[in-house]
Formats: sequence, C-alpha cells, structure tokens
Amino acid sequence: MLFALLCLALAIAGLAPETPIGRLLRELLIDAPARKLAGIRRSHVLIALGIVAMAAVLILIGGREGMFLVGGYVPEGIAWVAAFDIATYLDVFAVIWLAAATVRLRAVWTFAKTALRRAVRGPAGLVSRIASRGRRVRKAQPSSRPGNGDDGGWLGTFAAA
Repeated sequence: MLFALLCLALAIAGLAPETPIGRLLRELLIDAPARKLAGIRRSHVLIALGIVAMAAVLILIGGREGMFLVGGYVPEGIAWVAAFDIATYLDVFAVIWLAAATVRLRAVWTFAKTALRRAVRGPAGLVSRIASRGRRVRKAQPSSRPGNGDDGGWLGTFAAA
C-alpha cells in the first residue's frame, strides 16, 4: 500500500510538474534527495564501506550471534554516523591537544613566576642582595608596653593580615 502511494506521488511529480502539488512533490521527493546525495564525499563512502566490512566480519566470526549483534547495532550505528562527521572527530582531537598544551604552558608559566619571585625576594636572590647593598637595615625594636595575651580571637587573624 505504501509502495503504491510512493509510486503515485512520483508519477504526479513527474507527469504534472507545473501544478502546485506537483511542484511540492517534486521538491520533496526528487530535488531535496538529489541535493543531499550531491553532498556525499569520498570519506562518507569509506566510512560506510568500513562499517559494512566490520559487520560482515562480525557475522562471519559470530554466526547467528553475530547477526543478532549487528542487527541490534545497525539503527544506533547509522544514527551515530549520521550525527557526526569526520570533521567533528578532528575538532575533538584538536581541542584535546590544545587543552593539553595549555596545561603544560600553564605549568611552565607558574614555574617561571615562582623562580622569578625567588630571585627577587629570596634571601639568597641576586636582586635582593644588590638592592640591599646601598641601604641600612634597621632591626625592629621590641615593644615597650606589655601584651595582655588577648590577640582578638579569630578577628585578630583578619587584623594581622
């Protein structure tokens, strides 16, 4: 029944292309699929051949169980391959590669900053020795008033910072 309806729709699209329904059916059943088929590239054909070859090998090795596995995988596999393209895989690999490079560069940047801080602020740092050569260092004098031992509790932590 459905095959007869498809043949009737194709006959209307082919025999009466100037009518409104004929133009609509021609666009839906002839022109749109032709545009989609024109977009098939060599990589699409290679992927399809690879999937068919893997299914054939699975059926040859597994026998009846292989047929069940292939039959269960076909709908999901077709949808998965149709949803993604080769360019998507390349984009994913490029993003992973760039993320790994960023992590490595961030580690190098952190190491360089730490080494620079040690060189500038450290007691054995060259810059701190040269800068302190020309000035006198004053030692802190102990406070003359006695402390009462109350450091303000947890508020003293923020006041000291």
